[in-house]
Amino acid sequence: MKDESTCKGRLRSVKLLVERGNTLSRKRKVDLVNRFVNRFTKYRSDNRQSTSIGDVEFQVRQEWSSLLQFLRLGGDCEDYATAKYQLLRLLDVPVDDLRVVVVYDRFEREHHAILGVMHEDDTVMLLDTDNSTYSKRPSKYRFVYGVNEQYVWDYGTKNTRLSRRVRQALSD
Repeated sequence: MKDESTCKGRLRSVKLLVERGNTLSRKRKVDLVNRFVNRFTKYRSDNRQSTSIGDVEFQVRQEWSSLLQFLRLGGDCEDYATAKYQLLRLLDVPVDDLRVVVVYDRFEREHHAILGVMHEDDTVMLLDTDNSTYSKRPSKYRFVYGVNEQYVWDYGTKNTRLSRRVRQALSD
């Protein structure tokens, strides 16, 4: 991004966000990135793809986008979470303080992705796609797993609702 002429459109906005955001406190960086991503892009669902486990075939709708793809095309919940993650990494938030968390939304009966951010005072904020921020896990969400560029956390699927066919395929 050194040459302004090659930094077009949305990338110019990212450049400005990083330049101005580097001087802010962690909380202000998180607020800035959350608002930027939630307001700057459009929600777009992934296309369904067929996959199978053993003899069972089912539809998968998840295709995780890079930051540039997301800024250009929009995306769904995991794309929002990973875009926020990537922008916060550009703002020097340590990898140990970030994780994309996949939850099961018991009200919507589907999986959803949010971003967890640890603040300097050891409080955690959960950033959602609708500009909601939570200081604790909402009761409608069951944590399934979390990831960052170094680790994977398995919160268990015992209480997560999987279809009978998927449960059966996983147990074979």
